[in-house]
Amino acid sequence: MRITLAILASCLSSHAVAKGFSPSNANQYCMYAIYESFSPFKWQENSSYTSAVSQSSTRSSSASGCTNMLEVASIYASMRAYCHGRAYTVGLDFWKSLCTNGGSALMDLNEIEAIATTKYIEQLPVFSPGASNSASISSAVLLDKSYYRRAVRSVTADETDDSRSLKIAWGIHGFWGLVILVGIIFNFLTGLFYCRDAEQTQDPEKPRSPSPLRRLSASNPITKVYNALNTHLILAPSLGTNGTLAYQIWDTMGPRLGLLAFACLPWLWVFAGRNNVLIWATGWSFHTFNVFHRHLAILTILFAIIHSISYTVKYLAYSETLPLQPSPFRLTSRLKTRAMLMCLMIPFSCGAVRKRFYEVFLVVHVLFGIVIVYALFRHMSKFGAEYTPHLWPVVAIWSFDRLVRLLRLALCNLPIHRSSSVHSPYQSTVTYHPSSDVLQIEIQPAILPTSPKAGHYYYIYQPTTFRGWENHPFTTASVRYSDRDSSSTSPFPGSTTPPRTSTEKEAAITTQSRPLPLPSLTASTPTLTFWVRPYTGWTHRLKAQAIAAGNTLHPTLVLEGPYGRSASTALRTFNRIVMIMGGTGIGVATAYLQVLLSAPQGLEHPQIDLHWTVREPALVDQLYRAELGSYLQCPGVRMRFYCSRGSCDAVEGDGVLSGGDVNVEEGRAPIAQIVAQAGAEEGSVAVVVCGPAEMADLTRAATLAARRGGAIGMEYFEEAYGW
Repeated sequence: MRITLAILASCLSSHAVAKGFSPSNANQYCMYAIYESFSPFKWQENSSYTSAVSQSSTRSSSASGCTNMLEVASIYASMRAYCHGRAYTVGLDFWKSLCTNGGSALMDLNEIEAIATTKYIEQLPVFSPGASNSASISSAVLLDKSYYRRAVRSVTADETDDSRSLKIAWGIHGFWGLVILVGIIFNFLTGLFYCRDAEQTQDPEKPRSPSPLRRLSASNPITKVYNALNTHLILAPSLGTNGTLAYQIWDTMGPRLGLLAFACLPWLWVFAGRNNVLIWATGWSFHTFNVFHRHLAILTILFAIIHSISYTVKYLAYSETLPLQPSPFRLTSRLKTRAMLMCLMIPFSCGAVRKRFYEVFLVVHVLFGIVIVYALFRHMSKFGAEYTPHLWPVVAIWSFDRLVRLLRLALCNLPIHRSSSVHSPYQSTVTYHPSSDVLQIEIQPAILPTSPKAGHYYYIYQPTTFRGWENHPFTTASVRYSDRDSSSTSPFPGSTTPPRTSTEKEAAITTQSRPLPLPSLTASTPTLTFWVRPYTGWTHRLKAQAIAAGNTLHPTLVLEGPYGRSASTALRTFNRIVMIMGGTGIGVATAYLQVLLSAPQGLEHPQIDLHWTVREPALVDQLYRAELGSYLQCPGVRMRFYCSRGSCDAVEGDGVLSGGDVNVEEGRAPIAQIVAQAGAEEGSVAVVVCGPAEMADLTRAATLAARRGGAIGMEYFEEAYGW
């Protein structure tokens, strides 16, 4: 067994044996397989040829195949028996080059050629390295044919496995490229359908046919196919060569898994990027790409860990047969260092750590990512530039994302027409409402690079604090443009606030035919409103600052954005919209209500059913007076409110709840019942959800059940962000 492993180690470690010299084409494999099959053994010197090899005793064992008469005769006889055509002639030339590269010269073959006739070769004893226990060989031999075949397969697998693995690695790029291409095509066709349908006049008495194109739920089936594909590609059909099956598996998995991990790295960074152009191109949400990122990260770490384990086993368990390899302890320590960093990212990335210690997770993620990429550059530097095409895109993607972040920050917060460099304190207002435990954040950015839309979200920084780098995403609840010379406001561009009085209705009718002017940067100032539930971390500290300032604070806040995609165009194409909101997720509903209830002349807005679950009824009271009251007066709009904690009669004062204008039901919204009733009605239905993860899961499951029950006109829209 030890001799068999020695032969295998020699065949699969040609770069070390021949100081980096290995076959360059298939015609050299025959000679090289024979040469490597004989090289691990000791050969006695034949006294008849001592003069020809007078210095053989001082030569290295690797030169024995060039100067020892018995070994040279055995190699030559085996070549005559098994290497035919160009494999023989090219093999002789490669033999000479192999010896020269090893520091010796191939002895003269004229005398051997003269005696190596067919009859002479047939009389030679057959030698099988795998079955021989001889310490040294005392006569010329002929390599066993079956062993020769295995040796050729070993050499072929070893010399072609790297190129095959590289092709497989590039195939990973092809797989994800195909997935993205399908998403882009689907998004383009879906956009065409929604734009065409939105231009048609809606007949409220004629239910609209369901869309032939459905939103692509990409994350689950794609990741399943990808996992299965990677499992198949880990072990290529290179088994069946020399050595034990265990050694073949370790030797094959090591380099292959390393290359697969390399190929996953660019996509891992692309899917994690905040400024991911694929989000815009495919129409998929950040959450979908985040699912891709997590699945791919798990696979990449597993690839790297098994890659390190395979090389550790190879160089420790078989180190006695690999005398010319690097020190196994030095090599495995380098592998373990990189694998350990990647292993540490697993516990720091679990859901509990992300939710409770997000900043720790983020810092560890960024720092370990930088260290790992640097270590990979050092690790692969000795192999040249063959593998760096998988690493430089990682640097480019990360640099692009950070550069665009800085650009967005500059565009939103560095004024063009103002003298101040950042927001003055009065441009940011934070109000804490103790009764509902909610923060209301209003920010007037210096300039908005693009017009805000319903569904957009922004990252908010507080740069003057100790941890000014912290930033968190919040969905825009409303946007107003206030003229400097008047107190009038207008909501999202292209929308209008529903009139409350008959005078306002008449004014709206007379101005409905005139297009709304775009907000001027010099004549108006945008005001963005966010509703935030303070939990831990930055929001908790902001709440404490507001309480210390008397519940109203004017901090220095900066914005980065906008991010996200608006579904307002798609929602206009449905007969009915069911909004299921939880807590401060009501900001999504108020934003879409502003847009959907301002339908152009000739178009009826869809019927809207809003179901909002809150913890404290005081939040309903505040939001009803601030945002929702005007929309409830519109025809086709129905609202139901639910309180999951406390008594619904807990509101004090003269609020709308205490006055009996609005009823709040105790308990949570019956999501399954709401969705089932909507699916049973005729026409197309859009289900929009924004709230806790549990609420989104229940709504998604209810929508799926309704579609399976025959509600093919129902579609699901989830406004969610984060891990």
